[in-house]
Amino acid sequence: MRSIQRRSLTRVVWSFVAVIGVLAGCAVQGTAGSRHTLYDGVPALAADSQEVVRVRVDGQSEVGVETAERSGQSAHTLSEAQVLETWRGDGIGRADAQQSRLDVGDRIAVRQMGTKSQEMEGELLELGDEYLLFLTPTMIPDAPLDEFYVTGGMAGIYRVALTTDGDAEFLRLFDEGDKLPSSIDPSELPELLG
Repeated sequence: MRSIQRRSLTRVVWSFVAVIGVLAGCAVQGTAGSRHTLYDGVPALAADSQEVVRVRVDGQSEVGVETAERSGQSAHTLSEAQVLETWRGDGIGRADAQQSRLDVGDRIAVRQMGTKSQEMEGELLELGDEYLLFLTPTMIPDAPLDEFYVTGGMAGIYRVALTTDGDAEFLRLFDEGDKLPSSIDPSELPELLG
């Protein structure tokens, strides 16, 4: 009888250890997180995005820094930006009837995990810079309708840079294993979006 109880107790303990191990593997430390999708091209990235826009970042705030320091959880950066250009295409997103499309001149907020004071992989949007962004609504209760996450973490961020001819091009900032181009010519973007 004791050996049956002992085996049962051993199973319970190992089950508990396994559950704790799984939960620890899912926990976010610092600003690093995991992604469940690696993109095999711009069309796949666009299909998972609600919006594809060119923006200029003109404001930034760090949210939850004090709470994060006490709890060990991540704070986030909220970048305010003005929409400079939008793209439409059949390949962009699974449009939700409750989500409106953005227009040139609209103001949006882009939420990214981490802050400048935290060690992190990737980059935060920089104040004053322009970007091509692939965006997904945050769907956070009580968040403004104009608040977005970048689709695929760093995958959905391209910095606007000028070529030697003075033309704009979109440069990928960080490679997380996606099969995305390192640069995109703006004239080619509509074709990639479908």
